[in-house]
Amino acid sequence: MVFLGCLLGAQAYAQVNVNMPYNTGVFNTFTIAPTAVCSFNFYDNQGPNTNYSNSSNPALSVVTFAPSDPTTGKIRATFTSFGTEGSFDALYVYDGTLASVPNITNTAINTVIPGQIASPNAQAQTVRAGGWWTTIAPNNMGANIVQATAGNTTSALTFQFDSDLSVTCAGW
Repeated sequence: MVFLGCLLGAQAYAQVNVNMPYNTGVFNTFTIAPTAVCSFNFYDNQGPNTNYSNSSNPALSVVTFAPSDPTTGKIRATFTSFGTEGSFDALYVYDGTLASVPNITNTAINTVIPGQIASPNAQAQTVRAGGWWTTIAPNNMGANIVQATAGNTTSALTFQFDSDLSVTCAGW
């Protein structure tokens, strides 16, 4: 599970649950506004109580979270749990939106895409380099936290998921 919120010091508001799109090809952007919903619970495509699905196509399973005003806060995700099949099922995190991160749908297995917040995991078999798998949650801030960087003018984070034909895990 991932908790997303604005770094604005705003009070807690109602939370919305969002599941990772599964092969829809519809790239949703969820806007987080400090005066309305300031956080989302972001889960894999099956939600918090079921393992994610097999065969998630990374070119068709993409979602972006963006602040309503990119000049006042950066998107931050805190992973409270994470588990995918090592070397085969990976979550990718990008520092920006689809428009600001070039070639996000490139599925070449041995490249890290510019703008990708890459894991220390090497490329293996069916997944591109820099994906987050096993129980190592995405982070660029330590402590299972990933945040849009200072140089990211959109202040958004984009997530992409790739799973193979077999073995599923709890997800996030």
